[in-house]
Amino acid sequence: MTTHHHGINNITCASSDDMLRAIQFGSRRWDDLGLTSLQKELHQSYFVPDQCNVPAMTSFEMCQTLSRFQHVVSIGDSLLRHLHQGLFIGLRHDYVSGGIHTSNKRTYKECKCDGQFSEHSVCRKNDGLFTKFENSHQLEICSQQKPFFMAYKSTQLARRNMVDYDIPWNEIDCNSSDYRGLLLVLGGGVHSGCKATETINVIKDIFEHERLQECVDKGKAHVVWTHFGAQSRSLDLKFPHQAREKAIVFNQNMSNYFASIKMNVIELHFWNMTKDAQSSDGLHYMLDVNVFKAFFLLRVAHLLKEEGGGII
Repeated sequence: MTTHHHGINNITCASSDDMLRAIQFGSRRWDDLGLTSLQKELHQSYFVPDQCNVPAMTSFEMCQTLSRFQHVVSIGDSLLRHLHQGLFIGLRHDYVSGGIHTSNKRTYKECKCDGQFSEHSVCRKNDGLFTKFENSHQLEICSQQKPFFMAYKSTQLARRNMVDYDIPWNEIDCNSSDYRGLLLVLGGGVHSGCKATETINVIKDIFEHERLQECVDKGKAHVVWTHFGAQSRSLDLKFPHQAREKAIVFNQNMSNYFASIKMNVIELHFWNMTKDAQSSDGLHYMLDVNVFKAFFLLRVAHLLKEEGGGII
């Protein structure tokens, strides 16, 4: 997979700031320049980061970055679940079924490739190790690196209390010199009706947990927020609360909140990447978007570690 075409942006982003800007201000492009917004969604396209390139990652590179953490926790809605699946696809180097986490044989048969990101009931059978904090070696990934624990918590972020997430706070001990740190990836908006106030109320519960505060004080807490993407115009009548105008306001309100608190939260802006991209239903994007989101997340994490940043 590549994030540039025809020699565009052949200079790799050298810093985390450059990379964050490259994604936020990048553009999705089509070979046919005369397409309308709805027509674009039916045609293949590619995303070009702004000013510099964000390379794809090998499975080994992904493992190297993840092994710098003790726990990798993703909490959010279906959009974040798909990013988590993108991580597994890259880690397994399996674009056909690497994001499937179930023993259901029908799912493996009918939900391959882009189907891994379908919200059809047959393709949403993620169970077993996908939602449990398991050692990476037990997950049969990154066997050559130090083991880390990772899981996705499928929650309705703005409606459920933090205690339902089953985060192993007792195992997150940033006071220990041997503890490598926590990568906490959050996302939301779908289940809150793009109401920032509801989403923020739940995030506050997570941010105020004493173990996370300890990790922040020790420089071992790495907190990331993934902003809401662009919904298809075809869904505006059915889901007006997620229409692009509402989503833009939601994203801005979330940014305003992060700017108002002491904790340094890195914001991943996927708006330009997802606008008019192919999707399974107008909101859930295909394999290329989700795998690149995973690469981008880990590229940023890697650069911040190299730069000596304590908090992502």
